[in-house]
Amino acid sequence: MSFQSIVRDFYNSRLNYDNVATISRATTLVNFFPPKSGDSVLDLATGTGNVAFRAGEIVGPTGKVIGLDISEELLHIANAKKAADIWNNVDFRVSDICLEVFSIGSIDAAYCSFAIMLIDDIDGFLTRVSAGLSEGGFFAFTSASTSSYLNNEIAQAGALSGMTIPPVNERFGDPERIAQRLRESGMDVEEIHELQLGRFIELEDAKAKWDGKFWLHPEQTLEGLPESISRTMKIDFDKIVAAKARDGFVWFEEKVYFVKSVKAG
Repeated sequence: MSFQSIVRDFYNSRLNYDNVATISRATTLVNFFPPKSGDSVLDLATGTGNVAFRAGEIVGPTGKVIGLDISEELLHIANAKKAADIWNNVDFRVSDICLEVFSIGSIDAAYCSFAIMLIDDIDGFLTRVSAGLSEGGFFAFTSASTSSYLNNEIAQAGALSGMTIPPVNERFGDPERIAQRLRESGMDVEEIHELQLGRFIELEDAKAKWDGKFWLHPEQTLEGLPESISRTMKIDFDKIVAAKARDGFVWFEEKVYFVKSVKAG
């Protein structure tokens, strides 16, 4: 099974995707880097449409927003929310954004909220997005630090079983990596905001963050891994997390980068 098929199936199963955190992260991205009235906006990996609807409010009746996503189930939710689209200027389409080709100069603002780390051919994707930007257009996205979401603890558990489990956010895990990736695709960072959204969570909730069986990284999904190894990694992960607990709570890192990029030069 291809990596994008795994991503699609994973998000098709997340029918409870919308919550305070996911909605807030999406709208914060647009609020940091808003489009202009009348802009043509593309929301890449739109999910349930939270970025798209917020952008639609801002671009108004003369603007247009198109949301693309590989998950048919999340788009069903997005389309069900269109009754709240006050300007009737938001549309959705099923698409694998890793393969999408954008018309040159057609995009005034493009967004990608918490999905850029799931794109396998990231250089090709960024090059196509850059080509699609209009004069003065921008591409805004979010990523998280490599240590967020207990990534380090998961990697440690994998290493004990001889497995290499790279952080999901490996390629965009800090401002330096973000800038380098963008430069390689002919883009520059114009603005970046760093927010620490981490919190202390109960030990049992921390243990539940990983089952030892599944990982969403283009180079490592753990697909087909023997049950014995998965079980051992899960046991080790629980022990590693428990060792970090203080008074029954564990720090759950969530350092998020909100990035605005433009064509280089």
